Amino acid sequence: QSQHVDVVLMDYSLAGKNGLQVAAEMKRLRPHVPIIMLSGFSNLPSESEDVDLWLHKMDIEPEDLVNQVNRLVRLRDSNNPAGDSR
Repeated sequence: QSQHVDVVLMDYSLAGKNGLQVAAEMKRLRPHVPIIMLSGFSNLPSESEDVDLWLHKMDIEPEDLVNQVNRLVRLRDSNNPAGDSR
């Protein structure tokens, strides 16, 4: 069963894989879903074609995070008029 997903928030450090590996698989399955990669480390890659926004050391206020999520969802919707986020 496919579920609607607006945005993915994920940590870079995951058990068994790193966040970039998971992001690449997610983009393959759902290319229109924005991915925000979180990390407490500052020495990680800051760019990847599969990650739409990097947040290092979580030096962001909660309302700023909400604004970034909303911005990415609006951008996704404007680039994907069919609304395919499955």
